[in-house]
Amino acid sequence: GVLGAQATRLLDGDEPLDLGPAPGPDRFAYSLLLERLTSLLVVAVGRMVMGRTGYEPLALARLACNVGADDAPEADVTRSVLALLEGQERFAREHPSDGPPLAPGIRSIMLAACVSRTPDVPLPALPEFAHGEDVKVFEGTTSSEDVLKVQQILERPQLVGLFQEQVEEPIVRSRTEKLQLTIYRHDHWQDLFFQSVESEEPFERALEPLVRWLDDLHKLPHKVFTEDEGKQNCLPPRKIALKKRDPNPPPPQPIASTDWAIKSILKVPALAPAVPTALASIPPLLRVYSLAVGTREAQQSCALIAENGRYRFENHHQKMGRAVNIGITSGKLNSEELVELRSILDNPALLKIQHHEPRGSAAVPMLGDMLNLSIMRPEGEQNIILSSSFGRQFGSFYGGDADTSIAHDLTKFLKDHIENAGASILNKSARNDCTELP
Repeated sequence: GVLGAQATRLLDGDEPLDLGPAPGPDRFAYSLLLERLTSLLVVAVGRMVMGRTGYEPLALARLACNVGADDAPEADVTRSVLALLEGQERFAREHPSDGPPLAPGIRSIMLAACVSRTPDVPLPALPEFAHGEDVKVFEGTTSSEDVLKVQQILERPQLVGLFQEQVEEPIVRSRTEKLQLTIYRHDHWQDLFFQSVESEEPFERALEPLVRWLDDLHKLPHKVFTEDEGKQNCLPPRKIALKKRDPNPPPPQPIASTDWAIKSILKVPALAPAVPTALASIPPLLRVYSLAVGTREAQQSCALIAENGRYRFENHHQKMGRAVNIGITSGKLNSEELVELRSILDNPALLKIQHHEPRGSAAVPMLGDMLNLSIMRPEGEQNIILSSSFGRQFGSFYGGDADTSIAHDLTKFLKDHIENAGASILNKSARNDCTELP
């Protein structure tokens, strides 16, 4: 009606066609929730056009798909966008080299942006996101043969000898997949928790038979319940008995907290002496925890330096789509290096930074690269978080206390005198997240 036959009639001097009244604003009304989602997807496409992963805007886009309720007006659109994001993740994982100079799966993100920006266009049905189909509860009885089979699987040496300490989670996950196992071992419980596909891969031979057995359970005769009808968190049946409440209950135990207990997504353990002897009297001078995620690799490291110059350094390096490489070293700074380090720590720009907790009590995600510093001062411990996204955070995301550029001299010192110092190499089993000196 605008650039079609109507324009031809007008150019020919004919009377215009009667196409009815203008559509009005209702036809083009657009949800602010979808506007936010579209903006994030467009930012991700911009990053991916340059060959980057776009992990930050894509993670934010996932959060933006939460529109509050399954029956929200935007729910069908966000479900379709989530399906495209899941597909892009799988494609990027299975075809990491398919895309350069663009990032793998960029076309899926382009399509997701189109879907989000045109919510009035009909969408195909997505059974995996159908209402009320999120959780299914199956209940039945296994045969003695099935019980014997799973017992034999559980007694395999590869699984019996597996400990949680051996499970290494990647710095950046290509796809989230959680597997939690609790196995009774006669005199103790064996607890294993895998939070990603990458952490499962080294133990595939031990886990695959058990996972296959669990996947086949639904093929046995069973009853199906809704989530509300069958929700008992897979606990064994037990008799419910009412008990009289104690009129004088004991006071609640205080929650142990340390200066490292910062309410962020960063979980930094408390400092502890290596052995309760002479080292216990040597206080720590500095503890550093850093995280940097680039386009094709990520690095997570920590360093603990004592007052006498002894130090411990743990480095985790991961190329995208590959396993994490771990390096642990220890050594001692000489007196000149200690003087230089103290001078850097006494920088007025560092001294004046004060820590600000994020709002609320729950863990919150951070944006950008991060540097967590704990510096022993005469007046006490200074604990601060520096972020490359300081001042640019939004919503519930936490941007730290100052920009990482303030600690440029410190990071250079650590790189020159600790990370690249060629110190003694320790076994991976000595890992303790820099809570103790070697």
